[in-house]
Amino acid sequence: RLPLTIEGGVDCQNGAMSSKARVFANLVIASNGATTLRGSSKGLSSPEDRRRFHELREEATALVIGGKTFRSDPYQSTPKPLFVSSRSATPEMRTKNPDATFVSLSPSDLVKQVASQNGALILVEGGLEFIKELVADRVIDKFFLTRTSVIGDSAAIFEEELLNDFQLISTESSDGETFEVWERISRSRS
Repeated sequence: RLPLTIEGGVDCQNGAMSSKARVFANLVIASNGATTLRGSSKGLSSPEDRRRFHELREEATALVIGGKTFRSDPYQSTPKPLFVSSRSATPEMRTKNPDATFVSLSPSDLVKQVASQNGALILVEGGLEFIKELVADRVIDKFFLTRTSVIGDSAAIFEEELLNDFQLISTESSDGETFEVWERISRSRS
């Protein structure tokens, strides 16, 4: 089982940390630091990564993604409510998953809104730019990272930027992949 407990969370009324909602992010990283292959994270993901991903998703009360992730990855149906931050949601996007909710909010504002309406565990499934904004705004409580031996083709991430305020709390290796869980060090917000 994945380590899913954590103290803290987003208090949606004033942005302060509380025990009301927790925000987790899931990301797969290629051996060269890329987060996609041919425009999608799916090409980097192994069966074991997908199993862990679905286990984490099962615990979530809602899923949050950006429009680019929605367009490039398979989000035709999801087991939990799906919220998409997109300034340009097209009719084609809306027909891809008619149950998805599209809003023109920043990632942080979307997460706070979703947390206030949908409960205890919000899972952010990316993409990288979306997650970077949430990290900068100190919204993410815990990261689930998969490091794979596959070589991706997107720009490499700057891990120091993403993980500067996090500490590694668990790591496990299997079949050339490493599965890491990072938890926020500081709960205070500026």
